[in-house]
Amino acid sequence: DSVASVSSCQTETKSQQRVLLQTASAIARYEMQSRNCRLLADTAAQRSFVEKELSRLLKLPIIRKEKLSVYSFGDKSPVEKTFNVVKIRLESKDDPNSYLEIEALETEKISAAHILPPNIDISIYNKHLKGLKLADTINNDTDVSVLIGADNYYDVMTGRIKRINRKLVAAESLYGWCLIGVSGSLNKNSSDSSVMKVVVEEDISKQLETFWQLENLGIEPANDRLNCNDNKILQEFEESIQFRDNRYVVKLPWKDNLKESLDNNYEIAYERFSKLCCKFQNDHSLYSQYKDVVDSYIEQNIVERVPNSNVEDCAEFYLPHRAVIRHDKVSSKLRIVFDASSHKSGKFSLNYSLHIGPNLYPDLFELLLSFRKHPIAFTADIKQAFLNVELDESDKNVTKFFWTDNPECFTESIEVLRFNRVLYGINSSPFLLSATIKHHLKKYVSLYPQTHELLNNFVFVDDILGGHNSVIAAYTTSVECIHIFNETSMPLHKWATNSAELSELWGKNGFPIDTSPNSIGQKRMNYKVLGISWDTDRDVFYFDVENLLCFISKGTNTKRFLLQVAGRIFDPLGFITPYIIRLKILIQNVWEMGLLWDQEMPQIIRKPFKEWCKELEELNSVTIPRFYHFTDLDVIDIQLHPFSDASKKAYRTVVYFRVVRSDGTITTSFVTSKSRVSPLKTLSLPRLELMGALLSARVEEIHRLTEPPKWNHCPGRENPADILSRGISVKELKDSELWWHGPPWLRKNEQFWPKIEKLNVNNQDLELKSKFRDISQNEVILENRGKLLNIDKFSSYLKLLRVTAFVFRFIYNTRNTSKKRGPLEIDELKISEEFWVRETQKEAYGSKIADLEKIQKVSNCSKILSLVPYLDDKNILRIKGRLEKSEFPIDKKKPILLPKNSKFSELLIFYEHIKNFHCGVTTTLVMIRKRFWIPKGRQLVKKVINKCLICKKYSLKLAEQVTAQFPKDRLLENPPFEISGLDFAGPILYRCDKEVRKAYFTIFTCAATRGIHLELVSSMSTRHFLLAFRRFISRRGGCSVVYSDNAKSFKAASKDLMYFSKILKDSEFKDFISSRGITWKFIVERAPWWGGFYERRVKSMKDPLRKILGRALLTFEELSTILVEIEYIVNSRPLTYVTDGFSEPNPLTPLDFLQYGRKDHDFPLHFAELVNKASSRESLIKRKKYQTTLLKHFWIKWKEQYLLDLKTVHHFKLAERARRCPWNQDFKNMKKNRPQ
Repeated sequence: DSVASVSSCQTETKSQQRVLLQTASAIARYEMQSRNCRLLADTAAQRSFVEKELSRLLKLPIIRKEKLSVYSFGDKSPVEKTFNVVKIRLESKDDPNSYLEIEALETEKISAAHILPPNIDISIYNKHLKGLKLADTINNDTDVSVLIGADNYYDVMTGRIKRINRKLVAAESLYGWCLIGVSGSLNKNSSDSSVMKVVVEEDISKQLETFWQLENLGIEPANDRLNCNDNKILQEFEESIQFRDNRYVVKLPWKDNLKESLDNNYEIAYERFSKLCCKFQNDHSLYSQYKDVVDSYIEQNIVERVPNSNVEDCAEFYLPHRAVIRHDKVSSKLRIVFDASSHKSGKFSLNYSLHIGPNLYPDLFELLLSFRKHPIAFTADIKQAFLNVELDESDKNVTKFFWTDNPECFTESIEVLRFNRVLYGINSSPFLLSATIKHHLKKYVSLYPQTHELLNNFVFVDDILGGHNSVIAAYTTSVECIHIFNETSMPLHKWATNSAELSELWGKNGFPIDTSPNSIGQKRMNYKVLGISWDTDRDVFYFDVENLLCFISKGTNTKRFLLQVAGRIFDPLGFITPYIIRLKILIQNVWEMGLLWDQEMPQIIRKPFKEWCKELEELNSVTIPRFYHFTDLDVIDIQLHPFSDASKKAYRTVVYFRVVRSDGTITTSFVTSKSRVSPLKTLSLPRLELMGALLSARVEEIHRLTEPPKWNHCPGRENPADILSRGISVKELKDSELWWHGPPWLRKNEQFWPKIEKLNVNNQDLELKSKFRDISQNEVILENRGKLLNIDKFSSYLKLLRVTAFVFRFIYNTRNTSKKRGPLEIDELKISEEFWVRETQKEAYGSKIADLEKIQKVSNCSKILSLVPYLDDKNILRIKGRLEKSEFPIDKKKPILLPKNSKFSELLIFYEHIKNFHCGVTTTLVMIRKRFWIPKGRQLVKKVINKCLICKKYSLKLAEQVTAQFPKDRLLENPPFEISGLDFAGPILYRCDKEVRKAYFTIFTCAATRGIHLELVSSMSTRHFLLAFRRFISRRGGCSVVYSDNAKSFKAASKDLMYFSKILKDSEFKDFISSRGITWKFIVERAPWWGGFYERRVKSMKDPLRKILGRALLTFEELSTILVEIEYIVNSRPLTYVTDGFSEPNPLTPLDFLQYGRKDHDFPLHFAELVNKASSRESLIKRKKYQTTLLKHFWIKWKEQYLLDLKTVHHFKLAERARRCPWNQDFKNMKKNRPQ
């Protein structure tokens, strides 16, 4: 789960002044359920919350769960909580069509203190609020049950405010006007309260921890620590458990507030029972067995008929049930299985409403290993363990089920039964049983300490495993076990042991010994020890494969069947791993072939699988001693020896006990083995890096647990783990001394073990270092050092600079005692760039640079003579222009000269092209010329951009129509955005927490200056558009005419704007709108070319956005930032022609009009100097006149260059490009050739 942190703070103050919060009254609704509620709007809360009580009353559906870390006020450490996320609809009381649907987190309480509704003086109301509807009324005395956070704040608040006085403000919302601030005096007994919840970033450290635990399975012991929720469930269990009538009574562990909202599931249970009765009518034998079980339950008071006095208001749940029949069983062939996970759509099941509870059972692997420790072993079973724990009266009604004594007419004879005991089928039943047993065992800690220790650690569900070194000790323990469980009406039966003497003692004293075979046709006693077959006569484990052979005989030759066979083999200790590994490799081969589930397997798989199945019959003869054959009395040393090996097919390990007895004899015993098939998938670079970190942690753990002298090498032929690499047959496995006892030398003294040459490696320096020979040389002559790096091998400008910077850092660190570490700094990248500029200039202009160094000028026949080149203090070649007295930075006044035919110039151009969102030739050239000058630069830029694959992908053009005349509004000299075009674009997906949502772009285009303004909105609704439009006119100034498409949303928006304009004329917004309204003009329906001047800008925006984003999924804030950057790039594109001459005037851009001649976001280089100069009134007036003159100059340039260029640029260019318009015949051919 992702974990986020939530800080919450709640304050309550008593004062003589009353502070009002933004509260409102609304109707909370879900489907047919509705409730009156109060909500609080708070911008300090990042998330919205709803109280669980309201959620329960409305039966709100749970969408998902989120885990948060909650910080309470004054606490230093958080408390982790899991919140349900629900969906709720909040309607206005006056207008049901005015509503808001939000997602909110469930919480117990929004505010413990009562937040009072507004109660202001009547004179203030008559003067400032008369005619306005208040959102929260004074007679509303209910608590706040919904908190509106910043995620939904502006969906509730419209943005309109009305200041009443200095400390009190009214804000309009969907539900009326909210009052915020100090409203006046309070009485002494009243108090103010406030709530704050802050959600911060997610914590992902849990993900790495979970990854380590999964990969470390079997290396570290299982984590038995319980979390806070588990401890709470255990505490509630201990507080509620009771002992009545020689039996324990327990309550079900309900989740918070889910018991009251539990649906009864009546319809589903009745429908499934009616289908079961139809089966009964066709199968009387099934009904007879079913009835015997139910009658047995009634007779033992496990179930009862629902009494007439049963309270109908309490929670109830009807359980569907069905029969499960095991034909291989002699007894208990039929079991009734109850379905507590059944539920109607949108409702909760019983299992969902209950906590599963902590796992209190011991580890299965450890239990089986411990069961082999003692020479005398025994097992027992708690008879009907679950059904011997009483259910509390308050929970019995959630275990109702239907039954009938006459399935032929079940509709007339149907009756309702319910359980008195804990039933198997409820997810919390295993916890209730284990917790009840552990609670009961606490009574016998001092009375039976050894038996208590055994039962506390070796009871798995209803199975008891035990062992001792003597018969007397085993018998004593079994007697004490009988006594302990009889005290709580849990009789033990099915006693089994490998000791004939112990079995005889049990028989004499009336122990219920299991003497009947568990399977039909079984020739020997088949006892199951946690799923493994145990032959008590010979005290060996074996594999009962009769059922598997029967299943294989009815199987098919498919991938599905292959996996079903593998899933029916249970070998937790790895006794037959060399045989099973062959099946695992076959499964991997099938997966590699890409076969479908029910596709027939080819012969290459079918043949080895058939051979594997034939050998399965011999598996019955494979036996494994249960006992390790050593006790603590005759042992002087016990060692654990793991062997491991790996190959291309699999990697594996096998473990043995090596026991040295007091008489000097040495024996070995098989303990366990593990194997995995080698993965086929090649790891990616990030996964390999993560694997490196994992291996590093594992090596560290190995060093902590072991010592280097304990590691040895085993020859391959003597390594039992090597058997797993190829797999062996059952016959070979049965007779393999190497597999069952390890290599022969393991049963000898250590002096006879294989010897290996140990490397003398310093523990403090585990890095293996290669040996170097010492070479003496008197003189080294470097005639030609060559290039530091080959620039032709680089395809990225930034990568070239970064690699060069790292090389320079390496050289610096080798020559200096102070070392540079961490990320590269700006100065290092700048030095790298200067290095490559000098290298490029030396290669292209070497002779010119030599002339400048000698005679301070280039020859008269040089091609760069007209550029007036010179060398700066860093020996970089620059050119002089006519802007030396300007206030531009040095790079703009005297740009760096770069040759046209150089790899460095191409990398630089491509970098600027990508950096500016794959802009066109002219824009890229403008960006380059801010620092560099490339002769015939336009040709080189065009050549580089033509190689851009992303631009090629989106540059395909369709047939074009002859351009029409410009509308009059585009030819008028108006201020920017006085006449604007408006369009929507999208949708585009963005990421919000774990959800993916849609957003749209609102694009405003100035008809005169071609400038654009972009706004990001979260929907196409009118309200969201109006908010975007208000932001636009607030930043760009008012507009008189707006052109837009004829969409329904814009029609509605136009009406709202007319109403909005009238209101603003009569209120405090006079300075904003003045006396002028907005004229809204819709273009002709289905004629988008009428809005060509803004439709073309949509394409200018979409192209860089599509190229730079690709398939990336950003957040709403990241998307907004990208839009602002694109807006700047588009507004920087020139309107007039960009000349090749260095001294020519700059091209005209929309930014010239939007920013009064300022084309960059950063301040001028000598901004402080300008401020100092403008110290007098006359100088400021002079500066103002200069700016006005400059703006007039822009408009003159707009008329004389831009408009005249438009006349020629778009005038019948189709013929020049050899492109034609589609004619009527084209459409006829399209219609004729379209598919029928």
